[in-house]
Amino acid sequence: MTLGLFREDLQMQKDGAPIKAGDSTFYVKRSGTKEYYEKRRSITQKLFGLYLQPKQEDEIKINAYVLAEYLVTGWDDVFTEDGDAVDYSIQAAKEIFLDEEYQLSLNAILINSSWDFGNYLKLKMDEDLQELKKK
Repeated sequence: MTLGLFREDLQMQKDGAPIKAGDSTFYVKRSGTKEYYEKRRSITQKLFGLYLQPKQEDEIKINAYVLAEYLVTGWDDVFTEDGDAVDYSIQAAKEIFLDEEYQLSLNAILINSSWDFGNYLKLKMDEDLQELKKK
């Protein structure tokens, strides 16, 4: 096994990796970084106060804000149900990710993808790509 199979692209972690959801592409930063935990802590404190410990069921709301305000950096091919294109902005992201009708589907896809290291890999050599294809 070559270590290149596990080397992540640090720029993609910061700028966002392309994540497909249906016909749309969302650009999603990497979860688990120092910056991620700092932003998550800030959002949690803003929502629940400095000393209040959020409950398990609050995770859905926290994740919605983390997606809207931090993780998602842009998107392509996102349309309303009427077929109108939705341009990326933090406000548009809030309208989508804070909508409870998306929180257990679209939000879950994007949150789970942000934890998957495979979305952020930096393939250095053709051998690495060939080994990935074998798996």
